Amino acid sequence: TSVTREVSAAISMSREMIKNVDISAPPGSGKSEGVAEYVAHSRKEEGFSCPVWLIELTEFSLSAKSVLRMIARACISANYDAHDEATIFQDIVNQTTGKSGVLIIEEAQHLGDAKNIHTLKIFNGLRRFVDAKCFGIVLIGNGEIYRRLKNGQQHAQLLSRMESFRVEIPGVSEEDVDHVMAAWGVSGRAERTLCHKMAHGPGALRSLVEAFQRSLRDYGTITLATLNKVPRG
Repeated sequence: TSVTREVSAAISMSREMIKNVDISAPPGSGKSEGVAEYVAHSRKEEGFSCPVWLIELTEFSLSAKSVLRMIARACISANYDAHDEATIFQDIVNQTTGKSGVLIIEEAQHLGDAKNIHTLKIFNGLRRFVDAKCFGIVLIGNGEIYRRLKNGQQHAQLLSRMESFRVEIPGVSEEDVDHVMAAWGVSGRAERTLCHKMAHGPGALRSLVEAFQRSLRDYGTITLATLNKVPRG
């Protein structure tokens, strides 16, 4: 889809230029699929040890130590378990310098959580990897980090590093919906009208695919009639 292509291109930019790149798009529009596509392509072209690392943040991983350890386990070893933040940071630097890599952070909006005073400090710490030319960092989320930086006068230094390297994807295109329908074998004028309406609502393509899955499970087919029977928000 257009979203997966834009996500993949933005990750390539971050990796090539060693920059912080913020990718924001509505929920369910295909950001994670774009990440998966980029990772799969990189591993196919460069091998499974290629310097493309992926972590996913949650509400339970929002401390400097936990984020650093997640990065270390992605780029050094899955069993990495040092506890001192300075040691973890230096080990990551030693492991990644000169590899022309990229770190992809899924659910990065957690670093913009206004209820957690530590999150922007963590983001500020992560930029040191970029400044040291260790690797590019791609933030996959909903734009929350940028909005919070934009609203805070004290964040000019961070904002200046992000402003020129933002990729804001407004949503899915009609072509995207048509591609998804074709992949699931769904056709028909009325079906297309309904699918486009569903895909431009909350959840976007994810909601559409889930409706296809439920329709197949409950009725064994995907038609206008079965899609209208599937519960929707």
